[in-house]
Amino acid sequence: MKKIYFSIFLFFALLNYSKAQNCQSQRYISEIFSNTQSHTGIKFGEADPYGLINNQDLYLDIVEPAGDSLQKRPLIIHAFGGGFLIGWRTEPVIPQMSESYAKRGFVFATIDYRLGFNVADGQSAERAVYRGAQDMAAALRFLVDSADVYGIDTSAIFLTGTSAGCFSALINGFMEESDRANINSTYGIFLEPDDLGCLQCGGNNNFNNQRANVHGIINNWGAILDTSYISPATTPTDYVPTISFHGTNDLIVPYDEGPPFQLPIFPNVQGSLLIHQRLDNVGIKNRLYPLQGLGHEPELLEFQEWVTDTILKVGSEFLYEIMYGDTNVITGDNTVCINTTHTYSLPTDTSSFYCWEVVGGTIINENYNEITIEWNTVGNHILKGTQLNRRYISKEATLLIDVQEPPTPLISFTSNDGLFNFYSSTVANSYTWTIENNSYNGTPVQYQFLDTNYHQISLTVENDYCSNTKDTTFLSTLCPNADFYFEQNDSILTLVNNSEFSNSAYWISYDASVYTDSVLNLLINAEGNYSFTLIAQNSFCSDTQTLSYPFEFCSHANFDFQANNLVGNFTNQSFNAYFYNWDFGDGGTSGIENPQHTYSQPGSYIVTLITSSVSGCFDTIQQAINVDIENAIHNSYLQEISIYPNPTNNNIYINGLYEKENYTFSIFDINGKELTKNKLIASHTISVKNLSKGICLLKITDTKGNSIKKQVLIK
Repeated sequence: MKKIYFSIFLFFALLNYSKAQNCQSQRYISEIFSNTQSHTGIKFGEADPYGLINNQDLYLDIVEPAGDSLQKRPLIIHAFGGGFLIGWRTEPVIPQMSESYAKRGFVFATIDYRLGFNVADGQSAERAVYRGAQDMAAALRFLVDSADVYGIDTSAIFLTGTSAGCFSALINGFMEESDRANINSTYGIFLEPDDLGCLQCGGNNNFNNQRANVHGIINNWGAILDTSYISPATTPTDYVPTISFHGTNDLIVPYDEGPPFQLPIFPNVQGSLLIHQRLDNVGIKNRLYPLQGLGHEPELLEFQEWVTDTILKVGSEFLYEIMYGDTNVITGDNTVCINTTHTYSLPTDTSSFYCWEVVGGTIINENYNEITIEWNTVGNHILKGTQLNRRYISKEATLLIDVQEPPTPLISFTSNDGLFNFYSSTVANSYTWTIENNSYNGTPVQYQFLDTNYHQISLTVENDYCSNTKDTTFLSTLCPNADFYFEQNDSILTLVNNSEFSNSAYWISYDASVYTDSVLNLLINAEGNYSFTLIAQNSFCSDTQTLSYPFEFCSHANFDFQANNLVGNFTNQSFNAYFYNWDFGDGGTSGIENPQHTYSQPGSYIVTLITSSVSGCFDTIQQAINVDIENAIHNSYLQEISIYPNPTNNNIYINGLYEKENYTFSIFDINGKELTKNKLIASHTISVKNLSKGICLLKITDTKGNSIKKQVLIK
């Protein structure tokens, strides 16, 4: 009967919302209730404490909003701090937090848990943390079983606390029973031999000793033994959104990693920074709120009262985001024609109430999460839909509606020798052109007519629900457009026909030769300007284009060296060189073609020659020289070698090389690009049959770095 009365009350309350179109709620993010009511001293379990024989009774207090009509409210469970040695469930700040969260619409429970451990034994401290987590798990199970008594929404349970209390919260959020194997101390230690049992084994038998799911954590300067416990990929219940508040100078519970109190006797723990990084890495919603420069529990130990206000405000907003869930989207057409009727909807939830705000149209029907509107005003209008869900959370969505007149097809075009570009300046969603029985979409579209004649085209423009068609007639005329371009590869000049609207073409070259190839390849043996003419034709007319190409070869640097005591004589052997820049390796330079240079002492030097053609195409060569008699003799022998045949189309043979010396060779094209490089085989034969035709340079180098270049023509 009580539920029937509540349903009648809720119906009329929501009916009043409808009349006022009021689905707005600030619940959970603002204090909307003036008063609260408390339930204190509620026993939720009993357990064996540290150092005592008899079981310890465990109690909790509940604070809830007074006069709340909502039957199922989100629950926040709070565990106090104190290093598992001291503390109580009503210690300073907790009453303030209880009142503030309850006035926001939460049920707030603050719990007891067992205290005490051997401060000289780190494993005893681990057992204290585990006992605290067991007691929080017992409180969770008790409150889930008592959800109807205290008006709790078991799908929105959040854990919080301070310091030690958040150790327990993080364990209940992320630790699995299988993780206990990594905490050997829980099975018994020296002086504390008893096995503490599983995480869900202590305190009571509520909820069949099953794990009660947690949906979010507000972590206030807490830590966890190992962030690898957080593994939602293998344990979906580990997806627990978490917000962490932590002082960056916390010396009791580390902000990043270390033992509590900075005492090595205690086990290493990982603080809020590493928890945040782990949550990011595994894709769990979280937020880190570092308190820059502050220490442990600054609201108590440093009298920073604003910290509590910040946690209340930011923490409430984070829990609100969790409960809010996905953003709502209005489904329906957002581009419509005037005087047409359309239906829109928000996601269906039978426990929710819906409100709509319409501008620019008339509501034809409103049914639950759907609304039907006749749009009767041209322009842009905003449709707003708000869902007030079962938790009294307002989820607002908007949709921009563009109400249009039926579009008028507007056609324009440009043409050049039968190539037409058709445009439409009409604003529409789609454009469909019909040209010579072919259909094309979009604007602009391009079409090539191949005759001179009158043609008719049609354009259909369409938005989401309206369309209109227009025909137009025009005259097409067509002539070719002769066009070609050049490509140079070494001594090969390529001419590519790029003409339009032609069905035949021929070339007239600089020497009056005529070619009909679409792509013309010519071997050029000398630099100069070469003129070519392309004549493109079709059935109606022809077009001519004449272009000149300045054919130039690049420079290829090479030189010979002979020494006479300390005097080096350099002989230029470069190809197509016009400018010279010598660096003799000892700081000396020269700009003449065949310089002589005197070295101050014998030795090995790196000589650099940079050459340039008339057109400014550079090449560089470096050779190591020895200023001594042996080098002069060796260089002299390199100049005596010969190659044959030249020109060639298959192999190059080299005469005059020492049989006991090893050589390498490189072949460069006329632009200085290296085409191939390898060791010279014993027969002193080089294959060029896979290289392109044209002039190239062969460079032969011995093991001392001496080299010589020879020009080769591949035919």
